[in-house]
Amino acid sequence: MNVSTTKARKCSRCGTAVETCAFCDEPDCPATTCYRCVNIAIFDRLASGPATNSGSGGRSSTTEIALA
Repeated sequence: MNVSTTKARKCSRCGTAVETCAFCDEPDCPATTCYRCVNIAIFDRLASGPATNSGSGGRSSTTEIALA
């Protein structure tokens, strides 16, 4: 009987067990990240405001959409 072994992957940030990286969907990603940590990183980035080189004149496009 052949027994296949599966390497357990964990989120590089919080240690949660994952199948593939939620950011890039690569099964062998060296910086595997879970969906929760990807969402936290995205929301933290959005909350910090637009990048200085965004070209939007200092206004966030998400703010413009929300106010429209």
